[in-house]
Amino acid sequence: MIGAREGNGLELHASSQSQVMLAFGDPSLIEETCSADLPALTSKTITGPNVLRDRIDDVRRKGCALAPEEILLEVNVITAPVFDHNNQLIGTVALAGSISQTPGTWHRAMMI
Repeated sequence: MIGAREGNGLELHASSQSQVMLAFGDPSLIEETCSADLPALTSKTITGPNVLRDRIDDVRRKGCALAPEEILLEVNVITAPVFDHNNQLIGTVALAGSISQTPGTWHRAMMI
């Protein structure tokens, strides 16, 4: 079982939820995050500011984020933004799964 506890913080550069927040939230968060240290949580974590900026652009274009093994090995998460009636980001919705149990369609869908 994969779970998250309320109040647990996620590194803004490493999770699909945070990448959605960066892509659709307050633009100042992008520069703040990219100018900070981007520690590797796994061997697949984004650690370069330019790579992160490219990912954020990709998330905006596709409308959702996928972050396979960026926070936890063998875990993939797909996240979409939730907007209010004024088109302001108010949250995210995410689906997590084991890499070995995640349908390949997740990965193919994100390559569009």
